[in-house]
Amino acid sequence: MKNIEQTFPTGINILQKYAPDVPSSMALESLTAAFQNAYLRVANVIGETFLDAAIDSADLQQYAQGALANYTVYEQSPFIFKGRDKNYRYQEIEMKDKYISNAWSFINALIGAFDRQDSQEWKTGECYASRQNLVFSNQNDFDNYYAIDKSAYFFSKIVFLIREESLKFIPKRITITDLSTKTGLREALKYLIAYRVIARAVMQFEVSELPKSLRHDINHEYTKYANAGDYKQRLFDYLNDKTNDYLDNVEIEFQKAHKTFAEGDINNPNSESKKYYFMR
Repeated sequence: MKNIEQTFPTGINILQKYAPDVPSSMALESLTAAFQNAYLRVANVIGETFLDAAIDSADLQQYAQGALANYTVYEQSPFIFKGRDKNYRYQEIEMKDKYISNAWSFINALIGAFDRQDSQEWKTGECYASRQNLVFSNQNDFDNYYAIDKSAYFFSKIVFLIREESLKFIPKRITITDLSTKTGLREALKYLIAYRVIARAVMQFEVSELPKSLRHDINHEYTKYANAGDYKQRLFDYLNDKTNDYLDNVEIEFQKAHKTFAEGDINNPNSESKKYYFMR
């Protein structure tokens, strides 16, 4: 694990390159705790070995340093900006959101750069391998069903939820290959799984670890109501209710995709005129 001095070897100046709001008078060592939290956020997704390699790489260093700098400032922001005039209080959410958005941009760029490399080590690593063979081919595909800013970072974080929800709603008799030939069923399943994944993510993740649209929605409600702390629960309930509609669609499409006989088929043994039905 790299420490803050190894990541920003020239001190506060290089950190300011990515997070210019940090005061020049601040000692780099005072950000150590915030940096460690930031480091773990990124390392838990892409892996400590790859993060350390990126910090040392001339090609990837800017992405790693940018992500860590912005997450560090986010973690430390209540202390960095303590004592500013009272009007700053109303800008705090916007400022913190800027750091999160910047951090996500750098992490997405870092993951994208690793994905483009012909590295067997990366392609057998958890971050890359876990995103393969899902009902969603990548973050762009997921974004077609629920907007996640096409973030490879967030997509990597929700892989385990996608797998769990896929196991619930893709029966053993349906394979991913089969879904490619059953367009209606595939689309209904992907909408259902996407909404269930986001509903669970809303409750399980910190607000800063959610896509920008959800962060803005939740933060807006926090500022409107004194008791808006339960808004995440209300949002979860809304998303969960929406999945009921998609579940109905899945049932309909499943019946259509696996219907053996058409009503007008002469070989249909279950026609109304025969007054009886075969069970298969």
